[in-house]
Amino acid sequence: MKQINRLMLVVLLLLSVQLFAAEKQALKMKIEGMTCGMCEAKVKKQLSSVCKEVVIDREKGEGVCSYQAPVTVEQILSEANKTGFKTTKLN
Repeated sequence: MKQINRLMLVVLLLLSVQLFAAEKQALKMKIEGMTCGMCEAKVKKQLSSVCKEVVIDREKGEGVCSYQAPVTVEQILSEANKTGFKTTKLN
């Protein structure tokens, strides 16, 4: 019985890791108009509702959002644009 429980636990852990790895994505964005730390914080806070992790660099005018399905690129860009800063996807 212990061996079956251990085997089931290992299988569940492997499936969980595989599902997590398959869905995680990153979006690199161009964010225009940020001039200060408050601008950066505003964008980061807004994106935290849809992104697992957010990195914003106001000096470069760029940001990276790590996200998972069912979140879409369009949702992320929409959230970022709500801040008043023009945000577009970088290729």
